[in-house]
Amino acid sequence: MGGFAQENLRAPVDLPPVKPRWLQALQEDFEQTPMGQPAPQAVTSGEEHGASIRVTDQTAASGKHSLRFQDAPGLRYPWQPHLYYVLRMRQGTARLRFAVRLEPGAVFVHEWRDASQPYLVGPSIRIDAEGQLFAGAKPLCKVPIGQWVRLEISAPLGKQAAGTYQLRVETPGQPAQTFADLPVGSAGWKSLCWLGFISAADAKSSFYLDDIQLQPE
Repeated sequence: MGGFAQENLRAPVDLPPVKPRWLQALQEDFEQTPMGQPAPQAVTSGEEHGASIRVTDQTAASGKHSLRFQDAPGLRYPWQPHLYYVLRMRQGTARLRFAVRLEPGAVFVHEWRDASQPYLVGPSIRIDAEGQLFAGAKPLCKVPIGQWVRLEISAPLGKQAAGTYQLRVETPGQPAQTFADLPVGSAGWKSLCWLGFISAADAKSSFYLDDIQLQPE
């Protein structure tokens, strides 16, 4: 038998664009995420033994939703639970804004890292259970427990990196405070590839996160 089999002709398929595994900017208020779901675009870790990081409507800095970090005693690692965003920001200035609300007993840690092995640390702040805010090991100011606080961090990257960053703190009913020339955690840090939010209390406690905005400038 001769001849050729007829080709199967199909209409072209428009495939959706492949999303990169890293982000170059971030804007998240959790309003579009259903209650009880994890943060979209982030990697969530350490949800065990009562610890969790989930969207809630219990409180919000704006809108109706925020992200609740629920900690628990006796977890294997003190830095659990935590979440992070994978980024690729290597030049210009990175400016991050977010709102956080600590409940009694909570310990909040926020850190920028690059992709080195071992990684280098950029801006790094902590708020302890008494509301004392630290930049690295340096105490800066007290923030109220049970109220929303807005923070803004800006740091030059790449060739502009100077080993320092700026922090602005806004608390209800008080003038904003700005702290300039704060040293980054590691000499040589120049890029933002990991943006982490950590619950560091060894106790049943919670804090809330909302209105995350990260923009390159």
